[in-house]
Amino acid sequence: MALSKKDTIKVLELTNQFMTAVKEQRYADAAIMLHETKADDPFAQPELLDNTQLKSVLHRLKAFPIYDYSITDYIFKEALDNEVRCKVILFPKNDEKDTRPNTTTWYFKPVRFLGEWKLCFRSSTQGDRTFDASN
Repeated sequence: MALSKKDTIKVLELTNQFMTAVKEQRYADAAIMLHETKADDPFAQPELLDNTQLKSVLHRLKAFPIYDYSITDYIFKEALDNEVRCKVILFPKNDEKDTRPNTTTWYFKPVRFLGEWKLCFRSSTQGDRTFDASN
């Protein structure tokens, strides 16, 4: 599969739409954008999250509202193996003496299936993961 500049633009638009919705506390709008890939069949169609997974994602997003974000890096390899990294700012620093950590990194796995890009989460340190609603 050949990736083009058009693919990059589409993936960055999807990521920005998701992150903007979270920043604006439109958590349901963000959550319904997410898809899941099957760990046992990476070539299967990415599926929307089920109700249990959506509730889990909504709970997590509401628990950690974000102040701002920036896309720091993206890597395109092939249709099923890509990554977008976002630096997430959880709260503004009060002053330069404020030593509290206020950032984290979110990883996305954009997947192209039948010519359409889907946004999935990725944990780079642990490989791809599915949504575990029990957490």
